[in-house]
Amino acid sequence: MQGRNFFFVLCCVVFFAHLFPDGASAGRASYLAAAEMNGKWGFINAKGEWVVPPKFDDFSGFFSANGLAPAKSQGKWGFINAKGEWVIPPKLNCDVVRGFAANGLATASSQGKWGFINAKGEWAIPPKFDSAGPFAANGLAAASEKKSGFINAKGEWVIPPQFDTVEDFASSGLAMAESQGKSGFINAKGKWVIPPQFDLAGPFAANGLISVRSHGKWGFIDTKGKWVIEPRFDLAGPFAANGLAPAAANNGKWGFINTKGKWAIPPKFDNFVAFAENGLAAAKSQGKEGFINAKGEWAIPPQFDAVEDFAANGWAGAETGGKWGFIDAKGRWVIPPKFDEVWRFYAIHR
Repeated sequence: MQGRNFFFVLCCVVFFAHLFPDGASAGRASYLAAAEMNGKWGFINAKGEWVVPPKFDDFSGFFSANGLAPAKSQGKWGFINAKGEWVIPPKLNCDVVRGFAANGLATASSQGKWGFINAKGEWAIPPKFDSAGPFAANGLAAASEKKSGFINAKGEWVIPPQFDTVEDFASSGLAMAESQGKSGFINAKGKWVIPPQFDLAGPFAANGLISVRSHGKWGFIDTKGKWVIEPRFDLAGPFAANGLAPAAANNGKWGFINTKGKWAIPPKFDNFVAFAENGLAAAKSQGKEGFINAKGEWAIPPQFDAVEDFAANGWAGAETGGKWGFIDAKGRWVIPPKFDEVWRFYAIHR
């Protein structure tokens, strides 16, 4: 977990889950993971073999629903397919390019301004915003010009920029918005559903509960803004599918609470990653990382320098001695640690 900032972790989880769901229940799918070696990125299969040799300078996402992933070569960005072939040649002089949303537009930044690129590699919405996020299922994307609001696929303001900051719309139909230093939640018309009253707010969980901070402590509210778990934790993250949420106690240690706010796993860990679908969560103790089960027992003892969460194929990235590989749910190496860095495995539908 390498000292990751708590809110950065939460945002990344939501962002990548939104853009790159890795379930492979529908249709044929194989799994690929991005890996870095000697400063170049490529893609490996489940055998640890290079499917796409490491030849890219950088990448900033994974394969979107249209089968394309952003990659960088010789200072320019383009999009490749799962074979590593350029579909959109590296001609984009951008600071960074993200993956495509379901509406076929990809967020990109050029000279400090953000816009959107279409599947031809052309600017569909010129880079004119101070910041911009991916388009959500409701067809709106967060953007800012001094103030923040939401735009449509034409780049038109649907919710005028009137907030200090906003987050993407969740499946609940609500988006976090901040006004005058307080956070609340708005609907797709820009109306307050939960008035701005919280210091900070985390992402929505599948069970409809939201972690929020009030008067320096974290608790959980429902989609109507009512307290379900009173604020009494130093930090708190979203609930996982198993009904447990990470929380930090006054002693600075992390544990997991249930939906009643009771400790299901006492706070005794130095750090955390939320529970994956296989029922395991990464945790840190005495400088080493491993995985615990829903009882708080070590399923994989802390023996690694760093780990990532388990992907849908049942494997997790793990680091030892400065090199990364992949382990299974029993902690056994399935791909030996030989890469400089890795990203988790994602399903590629063919």
